[in-house]
Amino acid sequence: MKQKQRNAIDLDHDAKMNPEERRRLQENIQQWNSNRLSLFEITGPDEDSVFHGVIRFHLQDHISGNYATKCICISSASTTQEVIETLLEKFQHDGTSLPFSYSLYEVLKNQEERKLDLSENPLVVQLNWNKDTDGRFVLRNDGCVTLQDGCVENKEKVGVIEHFKRTLSKKEKKSKKTKNVSSSHSVSDSKANRLTQDYLPLSISLKEKDEESFLLAVINDINSSTIHFKLSPAYVFYLVGRFITSHKPLQSEQKVCGIFDKIVHLIQGVIQKQRNIAVSLAFWMANTSELLNFMRRDRDLCPITLQAQNTLTQLVQQAFRYLSHRLQVDLENQLPAFFADVKKEMAQEKEIEGVLNTFMKTMSLLRRCQVNPALSIQLFSQLFHFMGAWILNRLTAPGSRLCSNYWGKTLQQRLMHVEAWAERQGLELAVDCHLSRIIQATMLLTMTSSSTRDAQVIQSTCYKLNSLQLRALMSKHPYSPNQPHFSAKPEPMKITLKKPLHGGMGVSIVAAKGWTGKLGIFIKSVVQGGAANEDGRLNPGDQLLSVDGKSLVGVSQERAAEIMMHTGTVVSLEIVKSAAVYYGFEGVFTQSPQQM
Repeated sequence: MKQKQRNAIDLDHDAKMNPEERRRLQENIQQWNSNRLSLFEITGPDEDSVFHGVIRFHLQDHISGNYATKCICISSASTTQEVIETLLEKFQHDGTSLPFSYSLYEVLKNQEERKLDLSENPLVVQLNWNKDTDGRFVLRNDGCVTLQDGCVENKEKVGVIEHFKRTLSKKEKKSKKTKNVSSSHSVSDSKANRLTQDYLPLSISLKEKDEESFLLAVINDINSSTIHFKLSPAYVFYLVGRFITSHKPLQSEQKVCGIFDKIVHLIQGVIQKQRNIAVSLAFWMANTSELLNFMRRDRDLCPITLQAQNTLTQLVQQAFRYLSHRLQVDLENQLPAFFADVKKEMAQEKEIEGVLNTFMKTMSLLRRCQVNPALSIQLFSQLFHFMGAWILNRLTAPGSRLCSNYWGKTLQQRLMHVEAWAERQGLELAVDCHLSRIIQATMLLTMTSSSTRDAQVIQSTCYKLNSLQLRALMSKHPYSPNQPHFSAKPEPMKITLKKPLHGGMGVSIVAAKGWTGKLGIFIKSVVQGGAANEDGRLNPGDQLLSVDGKSLVGVSQERAAEIMMHTGTVVSLEIVKSAAVYYGFEGVFTQSPQQM
């Protein structure tokens, strides 16, 4: 019975939903939204009865039993298998356990739980919850079995950190067993009465004569590629500072400053030495950032290590610049794929596979090294900006013939795959900010640009592009001979028209306002056989600025007609050719000359 209640809403997206089912679905969504925060509201169903919503998922740590959470937006068509794959990617899955070893569980308030089938739709399952049966989704590794005493027995071989172990969970903090760091140095948990202090519940002890050799060993003997716990150096350096502060109070301030000066010097040397190795740069950037965070948060170390903190801040920035440059070099080797001439739409993603692989490898590297998320976002912002600038420069390079409708559409399709990847990684804001310029450039290439009205659309749509970029893109656009295109406002010109003494000039006029808001007088038609027709220089759409020195700008049509009637046999005119095209209403002046 409970199973039937949970599946009260069972959507078949392949079948058309009848009006009654759709009405019932909308009511359930409204009821759900009325009891939830706006973040977790569910959208209304579209024409295919698909709706979207944000779900918070929990990942249970098989070692400590603690939970990590992630919120992702999914659709009602997303299956459990697809959700698990996305969650493993977002939870920085290291790949040691295969995706099929994980399962998603529905855990209700009464602790009753159920394993979701891989073909089920979690968003649909969630919609069936109510106040009494509200629950959560928990992602678990089926390769691990939880025992009654709170420990975990792993069916698979679990790696052991040989040199250093990070202990942060509540269960591990309560442990009082001594852990070995090396043959001559030990790391142990702190006493329970020290857990409330502002530093790690760990300590390290070492002899004064071994201090320098120990610090050198941490720098030189650690392999950034093979070490299991990537933040080991940061923890070790911090614990050295805590040891000196705690055990040598009389000379602690001077000693601590000296020790951290040595640490800073060693880190600076290794960053400079390995500035062309991406793995090492990411490793030491992460450790430098983590050590700096520990020092700033430690109430004893913070006030006496200000100089070292300033230097560490500079080292983080230096490592970031080196790493950014190294990754840009790798990315640049793949960027020509954006301009590979493949006309099959199905091949667009494959063409930029190298670019996407570069991004995936970079994300994997940053996650393995446990780089601060803020630094990761900044790094990808740099890469997205570099990619957008590279593509835009290629489009507008001297002699380039890429500013066309075809390449605009092609680049749009290929950039969409980059945007989709970034969204799956939680980088949608970074990609939206730093690729918006090139995306708007591709939109410009696919737009029509034949009138001022089109120019207004371009101005509102392509607002990220400056005037120089707009000019470069539009001037290189290859227009066909008969294709209308946007042009700059033509310059006024003066002509002299001869007409009979008691006759007119042979034109009909109309007053109109362009996008400037000013009223102007335009030639609507040219009379067959009249003076203007015989002269041949006036055409429909031309603007009359003045007649015999009298301005027609801003005057009414009646006043303009009166001025034109009181002219002699020779009339001086100031006109603007094809001004109607510039002001965006050239369609009004398309009629052929006729007898008036």
